Amino acid sequence: MHRKLRTGLILAPVGAGLLCILLLGGAPQVTHQEFDALRNKVEGLQQEVHTKRLVIEDENGKQRATLMAAQAGPMLGLYDANGNLRAGLSVSGEGVGLILADANANPVAGLIVDESGPELELLDAMAKRRARLFVDEAGPGLGFFDDNGKLRTGLGIFSDDPVLTLIDANGKLRGRLIASQDGCAFDLYDANGKRRALLDVVQQGPGLTLFDERETHRAQLMVFANQPGLQLCDETGVPLAVLDTVEKGARLELGNKKGDLVWHAP
Repeated sequence: MHRKLRTGLILAPVGAGLLCILLLGGAPQVTHQEFDALRNKVEGLQQEVHTKRLVIEDENGKQRATLMAAQAGPMLGLYDANGNLRAGLSVSGEGVGLILADANANPVAGLIVDESGPELELLDAMAKRRARLFVDEAGPGLGFFDDNGKLRTGLGIFSDDPVLTLIDANGKLRGRLIASQDGCAFDLYDANGKRRALLDVVQQGPGLTLFDERETHRAQLMVFANQPGLQLCDETGVPLAVLDTVEKGARLELGNKKGDLVWHAP
């Protein structure tokens, strides 16, 4: 049988108050085993803080960290010596986000993870987005933005092929560089977004193609099988003049709009 322990008043701090256990003469006696279990429970409670908002201050009484349970989700804020918010971490039903700010409390970087995937944004001193790095279902991508927040350069990998795009201030595509298993190609577009030039390098050799405003190819310069050639076409893309080289020298061919050869030399 356990030896009984009689005591008077036991006080243990829990949270902001005191836990009082009063054992008087008429109170039930407590065994050592029961007392140790009660003490362990009290010591465990001393390590927990239950609150909806927690503020941590420095030695000068300035707020340096806050932890709260907002309606949208938990939020953690870190502050500098001047009281400016420099970092914020939050979790909501849409995802998790981390915001970093400069000395003036202006957001300069944000990391977000939501249903679309992870995304990192970099902002300038005016809180304008200047760079964006992301990964979505299509693949990874990197974008650069101008002073007006418009996308000007994009780099991504789509279907395992790297693609670089150049965009003007009006949002029109002006250049695109792509590398694939078939080769490498660089497209140039006019102010209306129409492709006007294509420089590519494929297995057969390099080539340059020029297009009109309707994106019909009108001229093509190429080197295939180590043989240079020039081709001029009408408004429908039918070759009218072809200049290339053969074993004995240069050769010129002229045709009509039907594609028939009407003259050649030699």
